[in-house]
Amino acid sequence: MRVLTILLTTVLVMAASISIGATMYGTEIEGGVYLIDTDAQTTTYVFNGGLPFYGATDGDIVDNIFATTLTGDLYRLNPVSMVSTFVGSSGGVEIKELAKNEVSRVLYGTNYESLFIIDVVTGEATVVGPLNAAGSVWAMDYDTSINQLVAISYTDGNLYYVDMATGAATIVGPTGQERITDIWYDADSGEMFGDGHFEHQIYSINTATGAATVLFAIDVNILGLGSTGVNTVPTDKTSLDGVKALFR
Repeated sequence: MRVLTILLTTVLVMAASISIGATMYGTEIEGGVYLIDTDAQTTTYVFNGGLPFYGATDGDIVDNIFATTLTGDLYRLNPVSMVSTFVGSSGGVEIKELAKNEVSRVLYGTNYESLFIIDVVTGEATVVGPLNAAGSVWAMDYDTSINQLVAISYTDGNLYYVDMATGAATIVGPTGQERITDIWYDADSGEMFGDGHFEHQIYSINTATGAATVLFAIDVNILGLGSTGVNTVPTDKTSLDGVKALFR
């Protein structure tokens, strides 16, 4: 019993020490990686990854975000160590946007027309199905609060829910904005953010209606959004009772 108590206490301390906060980063076509502070409404240059990055999303390990190049190569970008690491090639598919399901840990991608599952070990892309959305889907992320893969069409400006099993997109509503190039869901605040590459703006997006509201202007051509925050231990497991439940 004493051994179990010590073990539980150790796990509890580890859980309490894990950072569950998320920080939003943006990638741009010249290879730059930027810190985007939505509270201070600023963008800060961090480092250059050395390649033209298009889509980005949350990383699967601490201090890393995923990013994809024009040719569909998958990279991990570390804004802390300022290192970009090649993961692998998509296998001939021009993956230009990424989204990670924070529950299943599945990494999704799109070539603007179809949904793919991306192998985080090899970078290989496996097709799920056509998105069937109007025009090109440039923006995509997973909303944990509603268990939905959310996408925005660059062409018609509408927000869609995407079926993760088939790729089929169902329209939700208009964003009211033109050319939203990526979105990122902050699980801590429960807010979906978006960026306009050409408009140089950061948006707050209502995933229930599709409406996008301008938050502030930026001076960088951001294409991809992602976070280095990794919720390894859910917040409801950081109490002693919660940790005990892990062993049941």
